Amino acid sequence: MKNVVLVFEITTDSHWMKDVVQFPSALAKRSNGEAYIITRKNNEQSELKKHINLFYLGRDSNNRFNSDLSSIKISHWWYLRACIEAASLGEILVLYPFFGNPILGSILFRLSRLLRLKKGQVVIKTDGFLQFLASRKSLLLKTLANLNFPFFNQIICENDTIYKTVLSDYPNLSKKLVYIPNCPISLYHNTPNNISYKERPKNFLFVGRISDKEKGGDILLNTWLHIAKKLPDWKLVLVGVSSNVFKKEWEKQLSTNNLTESVVWINGLSPDKLKEQYNTSRIVVCSSRKESGPIVLGEAGLSGCAFIGTNVGEIPTMLNGLPGLVNNVEHFAETMLLFANDSFLAEQQAKNLYNRTKSRNWQEQVKNVKISD
Repeated sequence: MKNVVLVFEITTDSHWMKDVVQFPSALAKRSNGEAYIITRKNNEQSELKKHINLFYLGRDSNNRFNSDLSSIKISHWWYLRACIEAASLGEILVLYPFFGNPILGSILFRLSRLLRLKKGQVVIKTDGFLQFLASRKSLLLKTLANLNFPFFNQIICENDTIYKTVLSDYPNLSKKLVYIPNCPISLYHNTPNNISYKERPKNFLFVGRISDKEKGGDILLNTWLHIAKKLPDWKLVLVGVSSNVFKKEWEKQLSTNNLTESVVWINGLSPDKLKEQYNTSRIVVCSSRKESGPIVLGEAGLSGCAFIGTNVGEIPTMLNGLPGLVNNVEHFAETMLLFANDSFLAEQQAKNLYNRTKSRNWQEQVKNVKISD
């Protein structure tokens, strides 16, 4: 039995369906252990605590971030203290690089385990870290690669493109580098979708942080302003948190163009209700400027939706040979019109996408993580 501990300073209810909770939980289940997150207490964790053990460290983080997580304030010292504390909770530490220095964190965790006369293993989730270094051919990456990353037992790439690039440039990492895509929760695998494509309402669906610039909600809404009147029977459904300023700004523009009724704003949903939105939509749209996944790609595929997405993250890999990949704003508009007007093309893409995503199950994917006895 091995417990798995994740260090993640600002964890909220919005994380429970994502890899932040699902990956360590699946890894702990495989090891017959418990999963813990070391985090700061905040007022958005009532749902989170139902799905994973929470260990609080430091002062409460209430009022330290917006609901869309756009102004997170973090402490590198907290990150290192959490890595030390992790040694008392579990044998396997999972780290993300963007809250602090994962190398120092790994060293402190291992030393703390040794002081207890116990071994410790460290898994790092890259989330773009290796891509950032590899794109610059950095001396740091070369040095660490030549040392075969002694600080980490396993390096998890959630993006196939990053995985192949780093593996090609640094083949000596082959024993530690593993590709594990971010997977939808089991609901998407266990709940059959019995609604045929052409029976669904004519809805485009966006799921994510609507006002977050990285998610490109502004790109999508601007595109909708230009094409909505050409698609009078269609609606754009936006599911996710949004700042009041962003929503009011776009509602004003939609009203000016007599398009208010064509856009539906939904401020977050339970998993069952979100699944219903997928099942009653034809096309999922992802207008992100930056992604590692995204998770909505797997959710859309498993729900029988067609998918239109920008050329980021795993989207070009998953749509390779299929329509739906867009490179600019003009192409986004053209593709939305194409999919809406050609239901056969969109339905065939949806069927192919389902076959490409049906293996995205956390319990299966974590079997690729090599954990020593």
